[in-house]
Amino acid sequence: MKRSHGRNVGRSRKLRSKGRLSMPRQLAEFHEGERVRIDINPSFGKGMPHLRFNHRAAEVVGKQGRSTKVAFLDGNKEKHLVVANVHLVKA
Repeated sequence: MKRSHGRNVGRSRKLRSKGRLSMPRQLAEFHEGERVRIDINPSFGKGMPHLRFNHRAAEVVGKQGRSTKVAFLDGNKEKHLVVANVHLVKA
């Protein structure tokens, strides 16, 4: 039988979490200059950054729509990501 090739097929086991997302985490707001940690929530697909950026510390640069724009150094290069607030935790 052919295997599924959906969005989370390769990472769903690694990122599985129990239960639903808490309400404070869903409604979290982040301000410019604040330090955050990228913590991917597999139950929320939109605004999910790539798995290689999981648990990376970043700084909030601004907002883009409902999501938050974050910046961090990857080696010597500064990278910018647009991440849904569900995937961010205050550091």
